[in-house]
Amino acid sequence: MREVFFKDRNRLTALSKQVAQVFQFYFKRKSKKRDLKVGVITVIHTFGRDLKFNPHIHALVTEGTLDNKNEWVPSQEVRLSILEDI
Repeated sequence: MREVFFKDRNRLTALSKQVAQVFQFYFKRKSKKRDLKVGVITVIHTFGRDLKFNPHIHALVTEGTLDNKNEWVPSQEVRLSILEDI
């Protein structure tokens, strides 16, 4: 995958947006009636500590969500294996 991102860096932007959408999907699925929305900030990193090309995404996620009435709903810790739940 590194070669794909190395040749077309715009794909990293698309990947970053997809990561944010995964979190939105996860919380929306937890309560469809309340239409939960979570805050997500993604950061694209293209290099590791050794300065070799190593594209990856970091995500900051709020510890709660807003429901369809704009009320704050505290959330439990999101498991690192979020994809297993989908």
